[in-house]
Amino acid sequence: MLANEYCRACCLRSAMDKADQLPLEPQVIEQVKKEIREAAAGCEGRESAPSISAVLLNIIRKYQDIDAPMLEAKKRFNRLMLSVEEQVMGIVRASGDPIRRAVQFAMTGNYIDFGVIADVSEKKLMELMEESAGIGIPDRVLQSFKEELASARSLLYITDNCGEIVMDKILIRLLLEMYPGLQITVLVRGFNIQNDATIEDAEDIGLTSLVPITGNGVKVPGTPLDGCLRVPPETETLIRAADIRIAKGQGNFETLCGTGMNTFYMFLCKCDTFMDRFGMARFSGVLINEKDLNYLTSGS
Repeated sequence: MLANEYCRACCLRSAMDKADQLPLEPQVIEQVKKEIREAAAGCEGRESAPSISAVLLNIIRKYQDIDAPMLEAKKRFNRLMLSVEEQVMGIVRASGDPIRRAVQFAMTGNYIDFGVIADVSEKKLMELMEESAGIGIPDRVLQSFKEELASARSLLYITDNCGEIVMDKILIRLLLEMYPGLQITVLVRGFNIQNDATIEDAEDIGLTSLVPITGNGVKVPGTPLDGCLRVPPETETLIRAADIRIAKGQGNFETLCGTGMNTFYMFLCKCDTFMDRFGMARFSGVLINEKDLNYLTSGS
């Protein structure tokens, strides 16, 4: 999905703010900002928001490492969510509808997004976890989700953020139990970017012991199949070969929406564009299939 005017402006504003925070001489910062503005103009009208963000952040990376400082936060949220994993799994198993409950927790984990939320709060996360049973999932969509899982031979689970990936692990554990014939593969980010989950993070939380994991091959907060920054051919082949896909987070939605593949998008609405697009309040959960997205693919 191509970024609309608001999303392009948001990507530019975020990159400029990061440039202003660089520990560099004022004249160097002005040079960085000049390059950012020029790159943003070059992306106009032909890229998704995650790809625009990646292009602009790569300019900053020429002057300063902005990924290493995020590593500690990634580990902190992995540890936090691992500390409640078995408790959450118990709640899921004890519920009358385990898949619905696991999806609600997986959605809630999508709050841990430093790319959209400047100050991710552990307190707010725990509040959302406690309130997760109230996340509305249309019965029709959930039933379709279950039917697709029952008939599919292969599932590609495309992850988003650290910490969140522990809640994904809970859903994956449940699916392995309920659909033993379903072959599940997990796709993570190819490189460290923001607080997105990589193979190292999947290893950190024990996900690699459950299912095969692969990186998507790009340093983008999404999974772009086209544009100037796109996944390599082998990754696209993996994505297209799956019978069904689960794509977590707004970035994966923006880069995969409109591809026509059998994909269930799962995330929280965290910004004005998504709140307007889906007619929902901030931090509302969304589970929607690609076939129901015709009215959204224009990017308006």
